[in-house]
Amino acid sequence: MLKDNSEMRFFRKIILLGSLFLVLGSAFAKPTDEKFNKKKYLKAAEAAFKEGSIYGAADLYLEILKNVPDEKSVFFPLAQSYLLARDYENASTYFLKAYNIETTENALALYYAALTDKMQGEYKQAILLFRRFKKIYKASDATEMTKWTRIEIDGCNFAINEAKPD
Repeated sequence: MLKDNSEMRFFRKIILLGSLFLVLGSAFAKPTDEKFNKKKYLKAAEAAFKEGSIYGAADLYLEILKNVPDEKSVFFPLAQSYLLARDYENASTYFLKAYNIETTENALALYYAALTDKMQGEYKQAILLFRRFKKIYKASDATEMTKWTRIEIDGCNFAINEAKPD
């Protein structure tokens, strides 16, 4: 017998994720003459991401890119999946791709690219990206993001200074 609601929620999630993978497996098993269904994969990737299956989402987004290499709409969510999986190198790559496609619309991707560079110890590169982000970001939360960007730059500078031998 289950002891509390948290155990019930855990088992429900396990059952839901298992069901999701069974459905995905049957939905995406395709004969060799059937065309790739990008819409199905996008929907499944978004559902997996929402359910917290970040690795499953990343795999689905990569499958989309494998079949539709110019599908630029998956770069940002794929990068988010990698970020949550702590795969900072791939996250940085895809955040930069998302930013380079549409610099105005995806300006926030530049912030995350800088953040993932910082997490990899690439402090000087991160500072350059943070500064570029501060110059271009004009959304309604720009003041707040500028504050966070300054904090991140200070953190990079601190790490650089601490790494110097005395």
